[in-house]
Amino acid sequence: LEIPVATSVMPDPARMTLWETAWAGIGQPVGEHDTPGPQSTALQMALVASGIANDGVVMRPHLITRVTDQAGRIISRNRPEGWLEACEPGTAQTVTDLMVTAVTAGTGRAASIPGVSVAGKTGTAEVGGERTPHSWFIGFAPADNPAVAIAVVLENAGPGGRHAAPAARSVLQTALTR
Repeated sequence: LEIPVATSVMPDPARMTLWETAWAGIGQPVGEHDTPGPQSTALQMALVASGIANDGVVMRPHLITRVTDQAGRIISRNRPEGWLEACEPGTAQTVTDLMVTAVTAGTGRAASIPGVSVAGKTGTAEVGGERTPHSWFIGFAPADNPAVAIAVVLENAGPGGRHAAPAARSVLQTALTR
């Protein structure tokens, strides 16, 4: 099963000022361009978390790990496959360290799991007008030997640290016990 993945929406970097580039880095709309950017999907952000977790290599996404028959025998299996190199391993390690700090001492504390090093980043995405912002969290665990990467988006739920981070903790705990 192929999963279609599209490029996220961003203005042309050649037309962005240094200030607009920095502002886009925290997820804010930039300037008066044809596309407001940055815009991304939960799948794209899960791939970001996965890429950091895999030393900068983004893995090809798939929905099914394996197919078994009624007796539990494996009929087919998807094997992990590198897809894109997003950054150097050293850069991925620096980002991992910062993501661990976000969970141990920052806005992602609600995603922490006792005895497990969790790497994560919260987000609060403004949606315009007086509407409540979307709540985001991306992350992976264990941070030192990743087994699972995640992206959580809760539409119109409010701050990421208050809503998406605890939801991510629940999913990570369940995934790590299987």
